[in-house]
Amino acid sequence: MANTPSDPERSEAAQTLADLEAVLVRINGLGQLAADVRALRALIIDGRPPRVAAIGRRGSGKSSLANALLGARVLEVGAVDDTTREPQWIDLERNQRKIRWIDTPGLRAGGDPERAERVASILAKDPPDVLLFCVRATQVDAGIDDDIDDLRSILTAIEARGGAKPPPVVAVVTRVDELTPLLPKQPPFSDEKRSNIEKSVEVLRRHFERRAITVSSVVPVAAFTKHFSDGAIAIDWRHNVDALANAVFDALPQLAQAEAAMAFEASRTLRRRVARRIVTGTTSIAFFVGAAPVPHDLVVLTPLQGVMVMGISFLSDRGSRARLLAEWTAGMGLNVGAGVALRAAARSLIKLVPGFGGAISGAVAAGGTWALGLAAIKYFIDGATIDETREEFERVKRAGLPADLLSNKRDDAPASAAAEPAQHSSGEGGEGEGERKP
Repeated sequence: MANTPSDPERSEAAQTLADLEAVLVRINGLGQLAADVRALRALIIDGRPPRVAAIGRRGSGKSSLANALLGARVLEVGAVDDTTREPQWIDLERNQRKIRWIDTPGLRAGGDPERAERVASILAKDPPDVLLFCVRATQVDAGIDDDIDDLRSILTAIEARGGAKPPPVVAVVTRVDELTPLLPKQPPFSDEKRSNIEKSVEVLRRHFERRAITVSSVVPVAAFTKHFSDGAIAIDWRHNVDALANAVFDALPQLAQAEAAMAFEASRTLRRRVARRIVTGTTSIAFFVGAAPVPHDLVVLTPLQGVMVMGISFLSDRGSRARLLAEWTAGMGLNVGAGVALRAAARSLIKLVPGFGGAISGAVAAGGTWALGLAAIKYFIDGATIDETREEFERVKRAGLPADLLSNKRDDAPASAAAEPAQHSSGEGGEGEGERKP
């Protein structure tokens, strides 16, 4: 279920995109861009918390993975007894963002062979977006067929219940610090231990191939942390958690990726990926608007660019968004900042009769939008100063559009929530310079 915007800026951005969609469907030749505007809304407005399920034997480190991914003590970890008795969905929060995590009990723990059936039942009733299949590094070749049988049963139950495609599986080789040599336990690991980690990954991968189970990736991880009473990390021996965060992010549906990018501790890289999708999608729309015979096309481009900047600001963890937007608008200049949180221009365009004249080139419109978007990433996500951001804006404008930005389908281009439409193809992108404002 898509989120309903609950703060004024999100509501403003949502209404602006709705107005732009209404405008585009009225302009001859631009109606197809309405789907791209809806795709932007899916990225900027309609996100939801990701739903992650971790399964595996007792002691495979499922709860520790949640703590490692979020960089906080959000779940208790048991040294002997299984800390989770019954499977249940819970909300894990970080940076005011949520991860829906199903805390499953260890499969077959405590002499209870029906545990796997109960886990399969609840996951079939309420399927996750991604399934983490956790195997302790020292057990990748011990009883693994039983573990894979449990995994297959869960996937079959999910598919049988709703007829939907089973969720992608990310296999996690956990507790790799326990492989020989045992000391030192903390990273960076010796060459010998790294070699043994690679061998454990390859052994598990071969078992999946032998049993004809498809997994998105196999990621080796160490998740050992100790926390002070205030929750701060006292001992941090985590290894390769960023790679796991990226693997989970890639496996999630797009509607859930922005929330994951904000909640995971490895968030800056992931937030930049979401922001680049926003910029790429907006640049594509700007190209076609600029190339079309639309009067007063800046009336479309200005609010479109404003929503792009605001969408990137939603991904910032630098503090007050209102303060940052105000600083951005003042520091970048009125012409650049005027589109932020303004939808009156989009509404006024509805009253116009489409005709010829006044159109700027698609390449100039796209180039200015691209430069503005990358400058916004520099400021809101990378933490640059306004002076550094202005320099980035001018640098990207001089460099122009990447040659393949608009001509190919790209991994970082937006797609709609229900289905992922192909991006519009275009001719060669030109230079992003000129007298026109972005």
